[in-house]
Amino acid sequence: MPGNLAALNSLAEIYMLGGELDKVERVLRDIVSQDLGNPESKVRLARFLIYSGKFEESRALLGGLIKAGYISPKVLQTISFFPEDPGLVNIVSATDHIMGRSKDEQADIFSVRATGMHWAGRHAEAWDLYCRSNAIRLNHQGSAWREQRISRQYILRRNESMPVAANVQAQVGSGPHPLFVLGASRSGKSSIERLLSAIPTVFCGYENSIHYDVLRRVVDGAKCANVANMIDLPSELGATYAAQFSKVLRQKAPDAGTFVSTGPDSIGDALMLNRYVPGCRFVFLKRARRDNAFRIFMFDYHEVATHMTCAADLGAIKEYLDWYEALIDICAARMPEQCIVLNYEDVVEDPAAAVAQILDLCGGGAVPDQLPDIGDDRDVSAPYARWLDPALGL
Repeated sequence: MPGNLAALNSLAEIYMLGGELDKVERVLRDIVSQDLGNPESKVRLARFLIYSGKFEESRALLGGLIKAGYISPKVLQTISFFPEDPGLVNIVSATDHIMGRSKDEQADIFSVRATGMHWAGRHAEAWDLYCRSNAIRLNHQGSAWREQRISRQYILRRNESMPVAANVQAQVGSGPHPLFVLGASRSGKSSIERLLSAIPTVFCGYENSIHYDVLRRVVDGAKCANVANMIDLPSELGATYAAQFSKVLRQKAPDAGTFVSTGPDSIGDALMLNRYVPGCRFVFLKRARRDNAFRIFMFDYHEVATHMTCAADLGAIKEYLDWYEALIDICAARMPEQCIVLNYEDVVEDPAAAVAQILDLCGGGAVPDQLPDIGDDRDVSAPYARWLDPALGL
């Protein structure tokens, strides 16, 4: 049994790295069913369920652990990942006497307590703790952000100078058509994907790494050096890339009509994906700047998203959001027939209208009578405007 569990844990890590979240969930459930004596397995599944938007199931899992008297720092941190207070435990009082053994653990505790303060309406105390947590993170991430800034500036310049190219038309029966839902981190992409999950012909691929994996295989197979992004893919490899990409989608979702991907970093490759991949469509999502920045600043990325090295500094967050919106505007202008631009606030106001727009983009279809609840995170940053607005230039 221990060997089997070790193999399952390794498999979950492999699937997570590959962005195959449907398989990650299945493996995590297998681990919980076989590892009944280990509550941390349930914590890990609960954390994943939050990431997948399955809040009620996650709440029930954590509630069972708390009822059994198991309240670890990981449980409290997982609770803090809910978009709003799930009513399980007061995470402020529960962390009163927990001290981090390392700087990273201390930053985690500050972040958990800050979220508890935020839920309790103690906004000045919450802001102080978010800042203290991020100050620790910034010491680790400063140089990485500078390297990422250089890469992002290069991607922006290449996209600005890229010539317009027509989208390749998909053949009928050629497999699922790719739909990229792209927006800055914490802009609401998961809300769009939850809405689309109500459509039987849609396969939700979450933040998968399919197009990067295919790119790597094509480039390695051609022994082509110095190609880190699709914008540098030699044109003679475009057909090979398209064939392999379409093949992977057919393997992963053979019965689907649409395959949804939400990896935010795909924005830099959108124009090239549109050039080479048959039937590509794009939903670009924007969000009110202060709300978006605040959700990034308060989120603990260090375990789940190494690409967000800007998250600990408001100036870097502003730069990241400026960069992302500039790329959205470039893409929307270059391929207006293959994309739509939505605002998170409008999606929350009228989810059915947003789904109807996406269906029109993808060739039509009926909006389901019942759509999942996506909550309402508008104006979440209002209590913090006096600190956020000067840093964001608002």
